[in-house]
Amino acid sequence: MLTKPRLLRLTKGLRQVDVVSLTEGRVTQPRLSMIERGIRPRPDEAQALADVFQVEPQELFQTA
Repeated sequence: MLTKPRLLRLTKGLRQVDVVSLTEGRVTQPRLSMIERGIRPRPDEAQALADVFQVEPQELFQTA
């Protein structure tokens, strides 16, 4: 299953390490990996990822 966070990352041509860097450490690589496998992000993580992907946080939970 392709989750929305992973789809957004791949669409932008980013590696996980790139996303971690862009979140300025608010999301760690292990947490990003878990989020991409379907674990719900904490609110602060959702906001950090939404900022990177330029979407609203709730869009991270939509079916890809």
